Amino acid sequence: RAPKFGLLATDDKSLPPGAWQGMAGLLGGSTTVEIPGGHEVLLTNPAAVAEGLAKIAAMVPAAK
Repeated sequence: RAPKFGLLATDDKSLPPGAWQGMAGLLGGSTTVEIPGGHEVLLTNPAAVAEGLAKIAAMVPAAK
């Protein structure tokens, strides 16, 4: 079974508070990595996105 991860921009105000966490919880057994930034963090802080993705990559077990 493949691990599941979510990358959450903590300042994203495009949905009501807690909505993103609720959606991530629907994945069941997922790990959420938080990064600073808003809804368009990919454009405003791509380094934070890259850092978050690197953290996720470090958590993925190596293929056997």
